[in-house]
Amino acid sequence: MAMNESHTATIEQGPAMHSTPGAWIALLFTLAATPLHAQTGSLAPATINFGNQTITTTSAARDVTIANVHPSAPFQVIAMSSSNPARFPLVGGSCGPLPFTLAAGASCTVAIAFVPDAIATWSAGFSVSGTTPVTVFTPAQVALSGSGSGVPATLAPATINFGSQAISTTSAAQDLTIANIHPSAAFQVTAMSSSNPARFPLVGGSCGPLPFTLAAGASCTVAIAFAPDAIATWSAGFSVSGTTPATVFTPSQVSLAGNGTPVPAVFDPGALVFPTTPMGTTSASQEITIGNADMHASLTISSYLVADPARFLVVAGGSCPPPPFDIAAGGMCSVSIAFAGVPPIGLAVGSFGATTTPASTFAPATVGLSGVVGVDSLFEDGFENPASP
Repeated sequence: MAMNESHTATIEQGPAMHSTPGAWIALLFTLAATPLHAQTGSLAPATINFGNQTITTTSAARDVTIANVHPSAPFQVIAMSSSNPARFPLVGGSCGPLPFTLAAGASCTVAIAFVPDAIATWSAGFSVSGTTPVTVFTPAQVALSGSGSGVPATLAPATINFGSQAISTTSAAQDLTIANIHPSAAFQVTAMSSSNPARFPLVGGSCGPLPFTLAAGASCTVAIAFAPDAIATWSAGFSVSGTTPATVFTPSQVSLAGNGTPVPAVFDPGALVFPTTPMGTTSASQEITIGNADMHASLTISSYLVADPARFLVVAGGSCPPPPFDIAAGGMCSVSIAFAGVPPIGLAVGSFGATTTPASTFAPATVGLSGVVGVDSLFEDGFENPASP
């Protein structure tokens, strides 16, 4: 009997057959439609896992072998397919174009690739869906799977510490490098940023304006500066936040850090010592130099702070104007201080300092002031003081 011939059989009637005539019809139809011997084939391997593949790129092809395992009968393949042809396309193989015939014991291959278009896990199945005569394959389909991964890229260095920077000034820029480490895929950068752009602004670099494209194996730099506006420890992160296609950066961001410090300033000398000054008189003045040691930013002297201002007087004669005033970056001026013989008689001790904008650290913190209040060597009537030697 040929493979597709139907057959009938004599079946002993039971009570159910007598009572259910429709059962006879169903049985005869089933027997007539069922081949005596189905053709047999195999698909191998049963599963193909493509692993990780960069999105928008195509993997190396993997082969599925279609084999006719019947000892004598051929079959013709008229349809075969991937259940997700966009992600797992059929890209060649030795089987050739449809339809093709496999002789008994023969085999051929179908090449399948993986083309992910998003970062995700993908799956599908390959099957031979049309044959003449009807053929039963083991397994019924080949399970296909793979993971779409972003284009690999790096950011370097992983951390940038700007150290101490005077407030209201901007540091020298430091570079970070964006590198595309994929051997064949390019990506376009559409967005990148500092999480604290006021303190850690992007100030240049070789990458150029957005958007820009990095070819496979290429790199470029982004320049970042530190501009603290208060005495504090500042931190932020730099990241590339938009790419086409999606890109995975290692590390995901660059850590940025720096300390805002007071503007450095100096007093010179560190102390003034006045000679003994009789009561009711004022000494000759001495000068204190105020210097702005910052080479980048001006310093505003907001006010003077004088301890014992009745005896230690700021007098005309110095080059500094009355506060508030600015001292240019790297500049200096002088303040004239005199000592007044104001009772009580004896040693007087004070200090001179200043307040600034932005806040500054003076070296030394203040200028020490000292002097002695004495008495005249003659009384008002012109006679010598009996207490004098």
